Amino acid sequence: MRGKLDGALKDIEKGTIAPCDLLWGDENYLVEKTLGGIVDHMLPPAERDLSLFQMEGDSTDMDTIVEAVLTPSLMPGRKVVVVKNTRLFYSTSSSADIAGDMLRNLERDVTMAARAFAVFLGMVGWTLEDLQDEEWKKIPEGAWQEAVGAEAAREREKWLPRLLAECKSLGIKEKRYDKDTGPVEEVLKGGLPEGNCLILTADTVDKRKKLYKTISEIGIILHFPSAKKEAEKKGLLSEAARDILSERGKSVSPGALSALAKKTGFDIQASMEELEKLITYAGDRGVIDENDIKALTGRKKEDSVFELTSAVVERDLEKALLILHNLLDQGVHHLMILTMIVREIRFLLQGKIILKSEVISSFRPGMDYRKFQDSLYPSIKALGESRGTKKGWLFGQHPYVIYNALRNSGRFSYDELVGYMNRLVDVDLALKTTGMKPRIVLEHLLMDICR
Repeated sequence: MRGKLDGALKDIEKGTIAPCDLLWGDENYLVEKTLGGIVDHMLPPAERDLSLFQMEGDSTDMDTIVEAVLTPSLMPGRKVVVVKNTRLFYSTSSSADIAGDMLRNLERDVTMAARAFAVFLGMVGWTLEDLQDEEWKKIPEGAWQEAVGAEAAREREKWLPRLLAECKSLGIKEKRYDKDTGPVEEVLKGGLPEGNCLILTADTVDKRKKLYKTISEIGIILHFPSAKKEAEKKGLLSEAARDILSERGKSVSPGALSALAKKTGFDIQASMEELEKLITYAGDRGVIDENDIKALTGRKKEDSVFELTSAVVERDLEKALLILHNLLDQGVHHLMILTMIVREIRFLLQGKIILKSEVISSFRPGMDYRKFQDSLYPSIKALGESRGTKKGWLFGQHPYVIYNALRNSGRFSYDELVGYMNRLVDVDLALKTTGMKPRIVLEHLLMDICR
């Protein structure tokens, strides 16, 4: 993959641009990073306002894509049209695979999963009305198994209500499914205006589709699958880390990288977030070592409280209860624990409101932190200043705190977060005015949030 990407970048530097690039796979971090690298090679920052057009696949129809790639650039030189998370490569015959990807995204970004769900409904011919108010129970078991697969069909009572609630909260409706990608195929085969290029990103593709075959003939396809073996995971993680470190003039010892990998379970996105923290912590030092890992992951009380809120965000009840018991056994006051949970839920709710307001509509959970800090944070900061942001509000926090709140808010629906805030008021009152045991009260709170 690295060799193929390097070859494509060298061609771009020489002025040779493929009419279409497709970047797809489960490793969204690598897809986004590669997309950024290709755009950087194609267009200098000063030219992007008039020569770079970015669209979201789940809200962009085929006619819009065709018109965008056929319209010559307003300025001399290149024009790049990017369509992220396109559904053009979905097919009804692979609906179960698509449903599987959708449900995996449910734990990482419920909003993105809901948008994919809307497209999925259009593929299988169902509507939200068919499923609301437990109407989904009237759909035969066989139809569910064919649409989402046997395992997901058995578990639908767990995931379906969450997706329906999120669609209702965001006003998302089922999407019309365009299985005929002929217009885009014809444009690519007929040739784009000189200097124009189409870049598509996708989580899932059906390689049998004509559009995929067309791009494989005239363009470049880069696949970023999730690594299965530990050696492969280490390789991907090492490569991603090397890119970030070289940009910052840093290096990492083999032992430190191994410790980081074990801490994050070889998850590239999580590892790069931790690496960003380590780079900041290292300061002027050029090498990040195992002592830095230990310093940032020690078992101090403050760290453990943050671990608790992290477990809450991940809805990992077993982990959350274990950390809660450890904190209470260490003598951490129950009201301090509640305060940190309130802070986390409040930030998540504020993050959800910011995303719903479309102030930063281009934000995606897989976005690189540096890209967020450079391109989106200034708008958020300006919005906060215009509203006279007070201490304790998300607007006034460190950019990384805002980034995480936006990214993690996708795990919850708006209605859920509002409900949790009301629940937290009741818990605060119970801890301060009743004789109930704090351990039991907080356990029940975690069960409600993580269930």
